[in-house]
Amino acid sequence: MRAIVARNAGYLDVLIKLAWDGFDPGTQGVKSRTLPEVYSDPAKFKAAQDTMFAETNKFVAAAKSGNEANAKAAIGDMVKACNGCHDTFRQRQ
Repeated sequence: MRAIVARNAGYLDVLIKLAWDGFDPGTQGVKSRTLPEVYSDPAKFKAAQDTMFAETNKFVAAAKSGNEANAKAAIGDMVKACNGCHDTFRQRQ
């Protein structure tokens, strides 16, 4: 099971980076639930991105270590970072 978690953490590390390509300045104005702050306050959005990447890196390291408790804590922190960005930069339906 630990090998599966470590493998999937590696996949997540790649996939999480793909999402940010959708926020290139050229995508501004494309119909989406993205709030204008993504483009009007790019420094704040970049800080959220950096936090997400940092928390993902911590999860990947914890998953590869095989320490289940650390991996669970790290994935919780990663999810908080993900939700924090959504709460700040995505319109609610």
